[in-house]
Amino acid sequence: MQYIIHYNSKAMSGIDPTKLKPIEIRMMQLTAQGLTSREIAAELKMSARTVQNWKQAIYFKLDVTRAIAAVNLCRLAGVIM
Repeated sequence: MQYIIHYNSKAMSGIDPTKLKPIEIRMMQLTAQGLTSREIAAELKMSARTVQNWKQAIYFKLDVTRAIAAVNLCRLAGVIM
């Protein structure tokens, strides 16, 4: 299943995925690859709960509620491939 998301530039004012911290960008890269929070935690050598907390902070910064939306925003901004 492929998601097509259209973003309105007015609705996105103030949202800038390029301002994510390196650890947040790495988490989005791993999320885009389909890794779970547990798998990301193992990769980054931290707890799964810490990964979930970071992800929630990323979603808040990007004003989204789902991983797919965060990943798509990061891709659109050229932060991840």
